[in-house]
Amino acid sequence: TYERARDWAVRLHGEKSALLAMPSMLLAELAYERNELATARQLIADNGAMSHELGFVDNLIAGFVTQSRLAFADHDARAADAVLDDAAHFAERYDFDRLRAHVLAERVRQRVLAGDAREAQRLLGAAGVVPARLLPSGHATSRHELLAIAYARVCGETGQAAAALPLMKSWYAHARSRRCV
Repeated sequence: TYERARDWAVRLHGEKSALLAMPSMLLAELAYERNELATARQLIADNGAMSHELGFVDNLIAGFVTQSRLAFADHDARAADAVLDDAAHFAERYDFDRLRAHVLAERVRQRVLAGDAREAQRLLGAAGVVPARLLPSGHATSRHELLAIAYARVCGETGQAAAALPLMKSWYAHARSRRCV
């Protein structure tokens, strides 16, 4: 679907258009998840700059997070942080709450993977993440789910897995009751 969307974008607006960047960032994210890192890198290199001009927050999230993950996978923590700093600036400038949450969750993920769970814990605290506010409810969003997972990740790495267990069980029950896979 993303490849077809890219074809249509080229037909409608040409090879260097912001419209092409929208499905390209989502395709880069998918390529990263499939461990097709060279493809993800190429899509980001070719279309990343244009992805900030037009689109939805989803393609911004896909572009920024994937680019940061690629830098982190290349053992370039500075570049990974710089991309997340740019994303955070963008989130603040346009008040994109979901982008803000994805930036925080990715910072936490990278700190945990780097063996710095205490810094990840500090980041969550500084952002005011409170587990009780992350419980699924009628007003829960993907932002709540994302931060609940980040919180659980930190708890697991700091020897406090039992503290995250009720939160994760509630999300599991919430998803299961809605027949989510």
